[in-house]
Amino acid sequence: MQSGSPPLLDWPLLEWHKVLDSRDAEETRAFLNTMAFRFDLAARDAAQLDARVSGIYLPGIYIGRAQYGAPVALEPSRIRNDYWVHLPIQGMWEAAIGQRSFVCDNRHAAVSSPRREVMLRCSAGAARLSLSVTSEALKRQLAALLGEPLVEPLVFAPVVLDVAWSGVLAPGAPGVPPWAASSGVGLVFTPGTPVAPPWETRHPHSSH
Repeated sequence: MQSGSPPLLDWPLLEWHKVLDSRDAEETRAFLNTMAFRFDLAARDAAQLDARVSGIYLPGIYIGRAQYGAPVALEPSRIRNDYWVHLPIQGMWEAAIGQRSFVCDNRHAAVSSPRREVMLRCSAGAARLSLSVTSEALKRQLAALLGEPLVEPLVFAPVVLDVAWSGVLAPGAPGVPPWAASSGVGLVFTPGTPVAPPWETRHPHSSH
């Protein structure tokens, strides 16, 4: 690290693995389209856009951090075959999964399954961590645990998970909840109680 650079623990999560940094709506939309995500941004909010996406790709797994500055809506294509856990680390996100909607914050995460209708909406200034596991990777792991292959597709019920944190980043570090512990690392997820969205839900196609 060069002299005068911020200490490692002060850097935002996954900053060194940036894949998108843009204030241009069309550039952001084009990038997310390559990832099979629909991106919607209201014209009145375009000036707030500050899209920053960082991530690490591992075999069968993706771990990423995303923020957009402005309120946006994201919809994964049905062609995606991965399972997701979305955990806000700043602001609030609404997850609409099938016919149910949940509010997520830094103590509540949402889980979604492939080929199920999913819509993510965020408040201005929100950021999230996401974990994606491909269907093939999850099937292999479950088959190994069960001792036999799955005979039907695995579908998680739409739920909110309560989150207990311990982290390697110091409290107050950018992009990290201020109460995160400074030693150890881990996330513990347990079934939580759904919370109704606090803002009016808008159809993404009406946000232009």
